[in-house]
Amino acid sequence: MTYDEQVNLLKAYLLDKLLSASYSWVISQLSFLAWGPLGFLTKKALSALLDFIINQSELTAFLKFIDIRTSRQGREYHDAILDFQTAKGSHNAKDIASAERRLKEAFKSFIRLTN
Repeated sequence: MTYDEQVNLLKAYLLDKLLSASYSWVISQLSFLAWGPLGFLTKKALSALLDFIINQSELTAFLKFIDIRTSRQGREYHDAILDFQTAKGSHNAKDIASAERRLKEAFKSFIRLTN
């Protein structure tokens, strides 16, 4: 099972559980909404609203993950650049080589598209 399939299953499960709970609550508060065609429309409206909320939550979580990831890895890359510049100024071949390796690893981590 792929990651996208797992996410879609989780979203479908959440939608089902949230729809059941919210429909029960709405009907307990406003019982006339269960009558005939209003019951169908109420369930459809709640389903659309919850689907929107779930999809926006997924997008927000994804963007937050990207922001956190690039912030941390961006700082690491920035620090590696500063260390490399400092090592170059010291003219010590061992320090320069070590700083260059760290810079390359930080750059790879910064531009990588996966975790």
